[in-house]
Amino acid sequence: MQEVTNNVLDDLTRLEATTLHHEFGHIFGLVNIQNDDIHPGDKHEDPDHLKHCIIEDCLMYFEAQSITKNKIKAHIQRLKALQNIPSFDPDFCIQDLQAKGGN
Repeated sequence: MQEVTNNVLDDLTRLEATTLHHEFGHIFGLVNIQNDDIHPGDKHEDPDHLKHCIIEDCLMYFEAQSITKNKIKAHIQRLKALQNIPSFDPDFCIQDLQAKGGN
């Protein structure tokens, strides 16, 4: 990871934090982990990357945890542009979390 992030501690920290938050999203039941999301079919879940959101800026988008060097480098650049760890998409992920009993 240090090679991919060019030993920039901020990049590595941001990538690790994003991955951790993304995995907690799965623990909370996103995306469609138990086939109980309120959004039917491919309106929320990416048909090419199951259990991940179709919205690119969402924390649950599949590239938030990709493992190839080029994809990680591209993802780090996207994270830098966002300035922060991505959030859950309000129209899909947040609504699904609320439907599962979240506040």
